[in-house]
Amino acid sequence: MDLSPCLDIIRGYPEILALYLFGSHARGQARPDSDVDLAVLLAPGADPWRTKLDLGSRFSERLGRPVDLVVMGEDLDLTFRILVEGKRLHEAARDEVRSREAVLASQYYDYAPFLRSYVERVAQGYRGG
Repeated sequence: MDLSPCLDIIRGYPEILALYLFGSHARGQARPDSDVDLAVLLAPGADPWRTKLDLGSRFSERLGRPVDLVVMGEDLDLTFRILVEGKRLHEAARDEVRSREAVLASQYYDYAPFLRSYVERVAQGYRGG
């Protein structure tokens, strides 16, 4: 899949530090009807809602298919999976991107034990325990 239209679009958004591809397209398992999973790493102070609404529709329009756009850091579990399994397509400032990625990974590791504990408690509740 040619993602160059997305790279052209983000040139007009200085608040975007990095763009990632994840999901079925990143794994090489996309079907013809698969949506495109993209994530953006935003500079501090950027408005994630405006970015998602504006970019998501622009990406979909240019690619001619649905795009699921995620802002890195909004969901730490998904963010970590994107860092591990996704493909970075663009980075505006390498050192800043690497630093922000390290902070996000650290936040995930701080959060992961609580998430596992919560999931185990919910699962026990469903099993009647």
